[in-house]
This record gives sequence, structure tokens and C-alpha cells, in this order.
Amino acid sequence: MESQSVKAAAPHQRPSPFLGALALGGLLVLGALLSSCAGSASLALRPDGSMSLGVDATIPGPLAAKLRKLASLPDTAPLFDVEAARRAASGRSRLRSFTIGAPGPDAYTARIEASSLAELLAEPELAQSGALGLASGPGWKELSLRLARGGVEPLLGLAPGLDRDLLEALSPPALDPEPISRAEYRTMLKGIIGEKALASLDGASCRIVIEVPGKILSSAGGRLEGRTLTATLPLLDLMVLENPVDLRIRWASN
Repeated sequence: MESQSVKAAAPHQRPSPFLGALALGGLLVLGALLSSCAGSASLALRPDGSMSLGVDATIPGPLAAKLRKLASLPDTAPLFDVEAARRAASGRSRLRSFTIGAPGPDAYTARIEASSLAELLAEPELAQSGALGLASGPGWKELSLRLARGGVEPLLGLAPGLDRDLLEALSPPALDPEPISRAEYRTMLKGIIGEKALASLDGASCRIVIEVPGKILSSAGGRLEGRTLTATLPLLDLMVLENPVDLRIRWASN
């Protein structure tokens, strides 16, 4: 398993375009979930305003194989440049800790601790995108996540080592305000990555979990259980964002 001490990627390595194409989740404050992966992101907020974020992502096998062919990579070349992500994180003083690993050539994990979620949301890319919001009022706080077509492109700045050529070839509609339907994009994508890889993408989803430190006052966009809001989003829907994604959770605070 590769970790923070992983060697820099070989010069010919071109990380998966999905490492940046789906920045769809300002939840991934370091671009950790900018990936076309079956995976999850779990964000836990604490009473003092600090936070922890865990990301686990795996690119489905047939899709990973196709991406390597598109990028002219060897069959076993890693698709995630963990060293580039580690270097990018080291320059962000608001992080308390950051660990990253690659359990396999198609997988990626990250664990992030920050003293203040509010300060992280002030990062230029996140602030410009408007993807994540933190609001408060008398006796309450609220976290919101909104992902809308054309509004997530600023988050690409959080994705180190993004292969712009592959990203342009795949052209996820989520990055473009011009209208294109999910069905239209799926047809286009089939011609680029093939039917087998597309089938694996059809079955992939991203699970977003948000845990807050107080009694829940209201929520929207996911399944609420205790103090946790969970949303499972089909990956292809996230790539297109034909309909915006809106998650919101409000809790009682002192």
C-alpha cells in the first residue's frame, strides 16, 4: 500500500481525468474525490468547528483499463498520483493532518483533519464554486452542498496532476453550462470508452455521509438517521448534473 512516502509518479504517468472531472463535492476540500469512482466521502463535524473527512474511491476495472488505453499507460500503471496530492496538501496551512494512500493501481484513500471547516470553505476554489455553505443563526448551524452544472469547474483547482487532455476528450457536462441530457452524454461516452467500460460506469455510485454534532432540526436531499445524513448518487448523474444536487442539514448549537 502506498502512503505519504510514496515515490513521485513516473514522468509518463497521466492520472485519471476523473481525479479532477468530478470535483463534485466541495466535500472533498482537497480534490480527493475528484474521481469517477465507486466510493464514499464521510464528513464529520465537531462542536468546536473542526472536521474530519474520509475518502475511499475505486475506479471500476473495465473503466480503469479503458482510461489507461486512452492515456497510453501500461496495464498496471496507477491512475492516481498520490504524491501530487500530498504535495498540494502540504501547502495548505489550514489542515491539521492529511494522509493518503493507494491500496491498488485503481484505488485511492485519503484522511483529512482540519481545525476549522469555516476556514477551509474560505479557500478560493471552494468559495468561488459555492458548492459548500456553512450558515448559522440563533441556536442553529447549517451545512449545505449544492452541485449545479457549470458551477463546479472552480473546484478543478483542487485537483493536482489533472490530465487536461483526457478531461477535454471526455467533456463531462457537469463542467459546462450548455444543456445536454444524461441520455445524450451516455451515447457520446459510449463512443469514447466503449460499451463494457460504460456498463461499469452505469453501476457505479458515490455515497456522501455528513455527521453533525447536535440535534437535527431539519434536513433535505438524503436519508437521515440519528445525526447523520446519507446520500447515494449515481456516478453518471454526477458527471452530467442534468439536475442539481442539493443536500442540507441543520442542527442545534449553543
